[in-house]
Amino acid sequence: STAKTERVITIGQPFPDSFDAQRQEKTWGLATKSWMGKDIAAGNKFAELRIRTIPIVALTDIAEIEGKNGQLISIADAKEQGFIAPNATPVEAFRAWVTPYRLQEIEHRDEFSQTEKDRRKAILLAAFQDMQADNSIPQTVRDAIRNPEAVNIDTYLAWFADTLGSNVGRMHKHKLAHGFLTELHNITLDARILDLDSVTQNASERSTYDERESLLRPDYDYYKKFLVGITQYFPTQRSAEQYLSQTKESYQRAYESAASN
Repeated sequence: STAKTERVITIGQPFPDSFDAQRQEKTWGLATKSWMGKDIAAGNKFAELRIRTIPIVALTDIAEIEGKNGQLISIADAKEQGFIAPNATPVEAFRAWVTPYRLQEIEHRDEFSQTEKDRRKAILLAAFQDMQADNSIPQTVRDAIRNPEAVNIDTYLAWFADTLGSNVGRMHKHKLAHGFLTELHNITLDARILDLDSVTQNASERSTYDERESLLRPDYDYYKKFLVGITQYFPTQRSAEQYLSQTKESYQRAYESAASN
């Protein structure tokens, strides 16, 4: 359903000086109704195929935004001033989150300070607590990450590798390509794929192949940054490379399985 509540939104990034007429839906940090409609449609398809995602449960219209100087301006005035595309309908989307934290918040970089590493570990533990309420995650996995002082990270990572691999494999088997799956902010720590407005249906074999290879590449990039990052916070019995291999195996099983039809 679509909620009718109007709200005031503050733009999180600077406005441009002028509107680019070539991009009819450019709204500079705002979601639009048409783009969220694509997300909702793809989310429904994902649910049908048993692919983990975070559904949009409501859209709200936006009455005003904050202008350059902090003053509130109407959507009509924002369009007139070139901040919002003339035919765009900006909205705010509400999702049925389990945990909002994404893989990019755990990725590893050599230049991170200890303070930054501690912050990221705290995010991981917060996500583990969020996941306690999710009955779709096996109880053995939730038990393994329940106690911050005694996390069994291997149990979690084994589940995550199997779940992500099977979800992406099922997605590609049905000729769906995300387009931005290798960007770690599009996968959550509870193995859900989100921001589905970019999903392509009837994707070519080449596009799904490229997406798989980019996500599961063996060199130090993308998904592996998350795997390496998480092993910085908790001792593991297996390496990041082994979990990467497990993800690939799970992908292949789902892709080839008749059960995923």
